[in-house]
Amino acid sequence: MKEPNPTVYACKIINLAEVNNEEMSYIKKEIRFHSMVKSEFCVRLHNRIETKNHMYMIQDYCNGLDLAALLEIRK
Repeated sequence: MKEPNPTVYACKIINLAEVNNEEMSYIKKEIRFHSMVKSEFCVRLHNRIETKNHMYMIQDYCNGLDLAALLEIRK
């Protein structure tokens, strides 16, 4: 019996000790945005885990270029 391929995710790790109030506001907006948008063309936030010192954001893994690099190539 063939085992299914595992799904690969990316994990964004944020050290909360290094985040100021303005940056935390941006992070919260990012989380809110990801929870509202459900599109195959957007990176999906699957889970968020917060500890005393870190926040872990489990997202789709995109093996390739980021948007800025893609726009530069396409001009």
